Amino acid sequence: MKILLLLLCALPALGQPITGGFLESEPGDAVGRGFSTSTFRYESTDVVSCGWWNGQPPPVPYYITCSIGPAAPDPNRPRAYLTFTEWTRDVPLNRGVYESAYASPHNFFHLWPHPGLHVKLEGGLSPYELVGRFAVLDYEVQTIDGVLTPVRFAAYFEQHWSNQRPALRGFFYWNYTPAVSVSLVSPTVTGGQKTRARVTLTKPAPVGGATVTLRSSNALASLSRSEAVIAEGMTVAEVDVQTTVARWTDRVLIYAESNGVGGVAPLTVVSPYTALTEIEVNVMGERSRHSALDAGSVFEAMSLISTIPASHLPTSVRVRDFGPAWEWQIEIDTSRTNTPLRAGTYENVQAFSHPSGSFARMSVNSVNGTDVDDVCAGFPVRSLNVVDATYDETFNLAVLKSLAIEFQCLPADGGPGVTGHAYWNYVPPGSEPEPPPPSAPSRRRSARH
Repeated sequence: MKILLLLLCALPALGQPITGGFLESEPGDAVGRGFSTSTFRYESTDVVSCGWWNGQPPPVPYYITCSIGPAAPDPNRPRAYLTFTEWTRDVPLNRGVYESAYASPHNFFHLWPHPGLHVKLEGGLSPYELVGRFAVLDYEVQTIDGVLTPVRFAAYFEQHWSNQRPALRGFFYWNYTPAVSVSLVSPTVTGGQKTRARVTLTKPAPVGGATVTLRSSNALASLSRSEAVIAEGMTVAEVDVQTTVARWTDRVLIYAESNGVGGVAPLTVVSPYTALTEIEVNVMGERSRHSALDAGSVFEAMSLISTIPASHLPTSVRVRDFGPAWEWQIEIDTSRTNTPLRAGTYENVQAFSHPSGSFARMSVNSVNGTDVDDVCAGFPVRSLNVVDATYDETFNLAVLKSLAIEFQCLPADGGPGVTGHAYWNYVPPGSEPEPPPPSAPSRRRSARH
């Protein structure tokens, strides 16, 4: 992550057209291929293509799709494919931040109104179910020979496959001439504390000074002012950033714009709460437990699409815990009850193979390669307690934020069977943290460069 931040800050300072990109895949990000951090850097000498799906210009340029990679196949630098989409399809994709971006095979970008983000690597897994955010720093299209044609584009993005914590982050620049960059005095703070955003022009402010507009991507961080005025001949100004306490650690994008060109810096707001992510399964007294804190253990939780026309909340959730030598996959579904998946107790839970009936369904699968074993098979008495199911409902497609389920599968005679729980990003009641210490007062500075 340090490499990515250094590049984000350093490249815009060049003040010349830039083409290239950088992708950083955290351990566990399936698109980035594996259990270790992977980085991919692209240069202006690589082959770049930007345009439209199937070569057909849209009525308005509400999206752009690009690719970048070496001319000859290189396993260490696979070609990257990137698509960014405005969420209404009726207005152009513009400079600024787009939160709660989503893509899936069932609703490729626009069955629901939300921004679209889709980044994949050649030869790697395609991110069918993902969430994320992105910032468009620059985008221009022109009519050339009567055809709508993109001529430059720049963006920063964060993508989480299957709504899991590990991210694929990076930027893409194509004929981008930066005018302003953003950095943070403290790029990671605990919620409730302050930091400062530093905006830097690539050229000294002209006669009369320069005004840089600023905004935060969400309410986790608020700026002391929406504009930074940089005096004539100066290049730098700073703005206070106040964060708030949240139940989950999250990231905010601090966006700045000058002369119609943007810059961005990610801010991590750490939650003081202790969230649990773990799976425990007890089969006839034999216990298996893995935590997200365990080395090599990778978790993902996916809220699947609702089958209820009147509700945008999901009816199915899948939690996976996988590592080099194990995998647990737990899935619960309430579609046959004609209700979305909410907190509550579900009795008479059945297997997914059950032919019909108005009941919730559940499977607790142990996976070994291609061998999938439902450890609840043969135990007919199943019950499920959904302790917590919290969603981000910013857009009409709800995204799972936290989940806690407790389950049991027992024989008809009441003997021992299967019990367990699955927690994902779950903050138990009574785990409220101590108030964070106050931030040290910061001094407003303006420097000449």
